[in-house]
Amino acid sequence: MSECMFSVLVLTYNHESFVAHALDSILAQEHDYPFEIVVGDDDSIDGTRAILAEYKEKYPREIKLLLNEKNLGITGNYFNVLEQCSGKYIMQCAGDDYWLPGKVALQIPFMETNPDIGMCYTRAKNLFSGKKLLEKNVWGGDFTTFDEFIMQNVVPAVTMTFRADQLRRYVAEIHPERRDWLIEDYPEILWLSLRSKIAFLDRVAAVYRIV
Repeated sequence: MSECMFSVLVLTYNHESFVAHALDSILAQEHDYPFEIVVGDDDSIDGTRAILAEYKEKYPREIKLLLNEKNLGITGNYFNVLEQCSGKYIMQCAGDDYWLPGKVALQIPFMETNPDIGMCYTRAKNLFSGKKLLEKNVWGGDFTTFDEFIMQNVVPAVTMTFRADQLRRYVAEIHPERRDWLIEDYPEILWLSLRSKIAFLDRVAAVYRIV
């Protein structure tokens, strides 16, 4: 896809109960930007891949599927998908999370008008599996500096929007795909807080599902 404004990095693993909701929440965003959804399925053994195939057939231009032949783990899967993203910006949504209306319309224009910002993020609602989504159950702090982030990660991953060139600089310098880290996002945040700028937008833009 030429001149892709943003890529949505989606990681799935045994998410058959949730992945349709995740993809629908991305596809339903109101905007005029060219975009792509790059899905990396980490060798799911449930019905996730069948659902992904249905969405690929329905949205062949928007959705790119990467079907791992073996389980790579979250970090391996993440950086494998990132390598295939062509957008100016990288957004993300795990296969069991989902976006709220207006997320793209909030974050992409903000990044476009603030070229010094390497990443922005928002608050997210917590959804405990089998329970109601409580309006007051919100997380995500207003940290923007390394000194704050080194104490605690308050960034809901589902809300992050990265400038792609900054992420590629991070990968080239740190080579996180070669390390045995159990998480992919916290090291990115720490690096960006030193090498670029991070902005917090005080709005709830997504839902983080706690299964």
